[in-house]
Amino acid sequence: MLESFRPQFTRLLRPVSLFFIRFGIHPNILTIVGVLLFSIGGWLLILDYWKLSLVFCTFGAFMDGLDGIIARETGRISTFGGILDSVCDRLTEIIWFGSLIIYYSLNNTNQSIYKTTVFLLFFAVTGSIMVSYTRARAEAADIECKKGILLRPERLIILALFQFFGPFYMVFGLGFVAIVSYITVFQRIFIAYKNSLKNN
Repeated sequence: MLESFRPQFTRLLRPVSLFFIRFGIHPNILTIVGVLLFSIGGWLLILDYWKLSLVFCTFGAFMDGLDGIIARETGRISTFGGILDSVCDRLTEIIWFGSLIIYYSLNNTNQSIYKTTVFLLFFAVTGSIMVSYTRARAEAADIECKKGILLRPERLIILALFQFFGPFYMVFGLGFVAIVSYITVFQRIFIAYKNSLKNN
């Protein structure tokens, strides 16, 4: 859904990427820094500093966007870099969801609605991973499967938006992510099926 905005996003981050390029920073370093920032954000979330956590997660997401731009600008696109980026993308989501699981597990007596949140988190994290896995499995079979209504950028934006409003509202955001992620999984399976017929 947000893929159409990628050129504008790239133009927005290009001045920042030139700063990092000037100092010779390798894109893989930024990929790892992004994971570290998400880790700090996750720890702060557990400690109930939700807005401060969101600051670190936002900077982590920017690092994730910068690494690809720098790799293209410097000609450092590599197979390993792509693997590292994909693995770290999954890690950042697991860290975010995992931090939420810990937070709601420790605070499930504060609000009655919190008691169901761990179940929502299970479906949200598994659905998110399955969206990515469906594409990876299709592309491993040389079948294009990139589209979907709720991809990683959209998931991160939704999580960030509901995190800004706090723990109570995050429950509804997680419910949305859980439901629409699984819809996206089935959507991608159907896309893979249609594209597999074209390859035969």
